Amino acid sequence: MSRSIVLVLAWCVALAGRLGAQVVRGEVVDSGTARPVVGVIVILLDDHGVRRAGALTDDAGRFAVRAPAPGRYTLRLDRIGYASSTSPPLALGAGETVARRLTASAIPISLAALTVRGDDRCRVRPGEGERSFALWREARKVLEAANLSAESGRVEARVRRYVRLLDPYTLAVRHEESAVTVARGERPFVAARSPEELARDGYARRDERYTTYYAPDAEVLLSDPFAATHCFRALPPDDDHRGLVGLAFEPARKRKLPDVKGVLWLDARTGALTRMEFRHTNLFPQVPPSKYGGELDFARLPSGAWIVRRWWLRFPLFTGSAQAERPEGDMRELGIGKLPYSGFREEGGEVLTSRVTAAADSLR
Repeated sequence: MSRSIVLVLAWCVALAGRLGAQVVRGEVVDSGTARPVVGVIVILLDDHGVRRAGALTDDAGRFAVRAPAPGRYTLRLDRIGYASSTSPPLALGAGETVARRLTASAIPISLAALTVRGDDRCRVRPGEGERSFALWREARKVLEAANLSAESGRVEARVRRYVRLLDPYTLAVRHEESAVTVARGERPFVAARSPEELARDGYARRDERYTTYYAPDAEVLLSDPFAATHCFRALPPDDDHRGLVGLAFEPARKRKLPDVKGVLWLDARTGALTRMEFRHTNLFPQVPPSKYGGELDFARLPSGAWIVRRWWLRFPLFTGSAQAERPEGDMRELGIGKLPYSGFREEGGEVLTSRVTAAADSLR
């Protein structure tokens, strides 16, 4: 290859880098008070309404999003507990940075006023105006915020992870191993497989010795494959979930693959997603459902970022399986009784401390 061709290629690469740096930055203020709003989800939509990028406003209401290419875009503002709003269209030229001062809606959404019947039908991709859609729309905001918080690399967390072996009858902890690590820009809890793989293969994978179980994280719950393979229905609170409103999900069309069912619990007053409870289906017919499954707790940081604050996943260890005989490392085998399973393995963790290490408008 001649030197002139090499120079041309190098110039093209540098030009491509500059052309890919279209940025919208600015601040979001409350429509009623004109004060900066923390933790607003700013979504960049193309001409077809397709999401192209997103960001969270920081403690000064600032944001920055990078567009993948020049073009016309709009910005949707999703504020947890409030109605969403959309900016006027804007044009972005190649390598251009534009600034916008946007106004977030101050119209509150009251989930407490939502009438939930116990006989609401489970629907795949609930439509506009239905009870389940109203709940799903609010739950998505926290899931989107948790994803953006992780992707930004701004959150540094000190995380304790553990593995426990539990008594088959009482669920008392018989043995535990734990470790504390510091992670930045990472999701403390991840599904370990893509939404497409989970929809295609299910939420458990067996080989000759082990069975690996998977749980849905924020990315999975937000995905089209999850929405296409699960149905949703609104759920009234029970004695264990006072002040909350539930959005139940379960496998659609009686899928035969190992799957998950559960409930997303939202604060009826603020509209914020607080917890997801779930368990696997088509896996453990001989095990009481109350003894296995998992939970994820969501929490908002003062900066407006959202994290999975605490999580656990519990599954049975069956008599004679490789996992029951040698669960992992130096863990001892639980005593085998009359039950078809010898105990339970619980994997989980919690965020001990966290902090935000950079401003939201630091995109270059």
